[in-house]
Amino acid sequence: MWQPLIDWAAERYDAPLVVTNGVIPTSQPAASLAAFGAAVDAHDDFSLTALHTATTACGSLVIALALLEGRLDAAEAFAAAQLDESFQIEAWGEDAEQAERRAALAGEIAAAARFKSLLRG
Repeated sequence: MWQPLIDWAAERYDAPLVVTNGVIPTSQPAASLAAFGAAVDAHDDFSLTALHTATTACGSLVIALALLEGRLDAAEAFAAAQLDESFQIEAWGEDAEQAERRAALAGEIAAAARFKSLLRG
């Protein structure tokens, strides 16, 4: 699920990203960071509110941008954002607190998408 989003971001924003495995972060190209900065700057205050909410809930600017541009719907954005947690749940199960937290995140993602759609009129 991630690679198509990485490819989309590279094409859409001319912002290729370096992908790594594991938990050690890797530096991203300065031009890509600048391109994403410009993408964020292009949003007006209301749209930026939706972008902030989606980015926070998804933990990913790329997923949030894809959501707000209609590349992903709310369910797809949630699935992409929760890929690792979903894998862990399949392996170990889900507790009530985790389920509540995931439901809240899904609601925030859906609310951001709805807000953005209302802005479009």
